Amino acid sequence: MNGARLGVVDTIKGWGVLSVIFIHTAYCSGGGYVPQFMRNISLVFDVSIFFYMTGVVSYLAGGVDPIKQIAKIIRIFIYLFIAYSVLTFDVDFNNLLSVLTLNRPPFTKLEIIGVSYWFIPVYVISLICASILIAMGRRLAIAFIVFSVFYYVLVYFFKLPRLQYAFMGGDINYLLFYSSCILTGFYIIPKFILSENVKCVSLSYLLTCLGCACLFLVLYKFYDSNIFELQLHKFPIGFPCVLVSVFSLSAFILVSRYYSPDVIGYMGKHAIVFYISQGCSSSLMFYLVDYLSNLHGWT
Repeated sequence: MNGARLGVVDTIKGWGVLSVIFIHTAYCSGGGYVPQFMRNISLVFDVSIFFYMTGVVSYLAGGVDPIKQIAKIIRIFIYLFIAYSVLTFDVDFNNLLSVLTLNRPPFTKLEIIGVSYWFIPVYVISLICASILIAMGRRLAIAFIVFSVFYYVLVYFFKLPRLQYAFMGGDINYLLFYSSCILTGFYIIPKFILSENVKCVSLSYLLTCLGCACLFLVLYKFYDSNIFELQLHKFPIGFPCVLVSVFSLSAFILVSRYYSPDVIGYMGKHAIVFYISQGCSSSLMFYLVDYLSNLHGWT
């Protein structure tokens, strides 16, 4: 795997880490002072970038290895479980089983971890689904992507009832989108992100950003005045979420082409560690604010 090429991917993931920190600040620890429009803006650059980049990394590695990825996630959460149990004097075998099976977050005193933990099982199930489709061939994977986009278009514009199915316990409405992101990262993005023709690629991504932004504004003006309420289109996934994911992907790649600080690349290389660290630190902010409020009589 080419180190320089992987460095570009790490930089993109690093920007994604910063965007997740922004989201958690806007919706959780900063919920009392961050205005609504800033919360909506924060969701433009969402976690879909990690699914896209999972596909790219898998392509560079020569294939998807879900077992290795899942084992890494479980190992990191075991470390967190040990530290949490020691610091809170709360050792529970059932909580250990929850960590080993990625069932639910047993860290009740770490509120941000609990709020954002939905990402972990969705990521795991989407990774397994994508790996199955990749093993079955390119045509089927591309057909899956096309079907997913078509499905979200029908649901959003023609009010088609959402599918009420699950794969390995995961809601099909999330699975279609996030698995498609991984497949897109595996089959489509590498041809552009790894191209040596920087100017041509940059222009294509700039035009993609502008196209997505214009379509978004047109929909706001003539079809959906609530389209900026992205939280409504994220749970469950809606077409506006698909649209902004393409915009954010293009924007992240474009920025990373011209500005890639080492610290951002380092964050991207250790994205899961920063995700947990930020979740822990933001959770501690709740206790600090409560303590200071009680100490000084703040309201």
